[in-house]
Amino acid sequence: MADSTISQLPSASATFDAVVPADSGDGSVTSKVTCASIAALGGGPPAAHASSHATGGLDAITPASIGAVATNDSRLTNSRAPTSHASTHATGQSDAISPASIGAAASSHTHALADVTDAGTAASRNAPASGNATLSQVVLGSDTRLTNTRDPNSHASSHRSTGADYPAPVVQTTALTTSQNDWAPGVADVYFVTSTGNVNITGLVANANNGFSATIINTNAAGGSTITLVHESSSSTAANRFTSPFGSNVILYGGGGSATLVYHAGSSRWRIL
Repeated sequence: MADSTISQLPSASATFDAVVPADSGDGSVTSKVTCASIAALGGGPPAAHASSHATGGLDAITPASIGAVATNDSRLTNSRAPTSHASTHATGQSDAISPASIGAAASSHTHALADVTDAGTAASRNAPASGNATLSQVVLGSDTRLTNTRDPNSHASSHRSTGADYPAPVVQTTALTTSQNDWAPGVADVYFVTSTGNVNITGLVANANNGFSATIINTNAAGGSTITLVHESSSSTAANRFTSPFGSNVILYGGGGSATLVYHAGSSRWRIL
């Protein structure tokens, strides 16, 4: 089939049914073809031709021609830091930031005491409305106990035997029915002792601090039973034993016989004076 040449293009408003002339290659025959048949000759969509639209191509497309921004547009690289606008983030403003949106607590909020790890021991105690604090309260600065006299005034006279604060000796009254090993009547300064017969005491369990003294007095009737403090008796624990300056037993006779003992930590003994 000889090539044909369309001698007249269809108008821009032509429909697929419009007819245009087409001449044979040698010009001897003129035919009429429809626009639809011409479109069918196109074979579908155009071949790939993106390169022709690239910068420098035959049919280059510019950013401006399609409403785009060029990659070298100065607005893409200039300083973008926002202008001052803190006020717009304030409560009630157009771009308000809430505490919850940034993980913060509201300005008015409460905490359980258990959530405060450094509250201290006073945090759980109330202060009194006025006056001095009780045992379960913290002390106000006006508590009278903070300003009263804290150092004792001279008061030696009150400790004298006739004074109001006389430190009276501790006295024990004890009745013995049998002899005693490691005798433990309790701690006292003076022991008044009676007995139902003659008895021996081989050691004393009391306040054995160095220099502590105690006096034992036989309060049986005159001529009555004796109480004997046995010198270095093995029947009592070594640290509770008596040691006599005479190297022998000390007999306390009825009617007021007595002995004063002083504990000597160096020898772990009660020394009879």
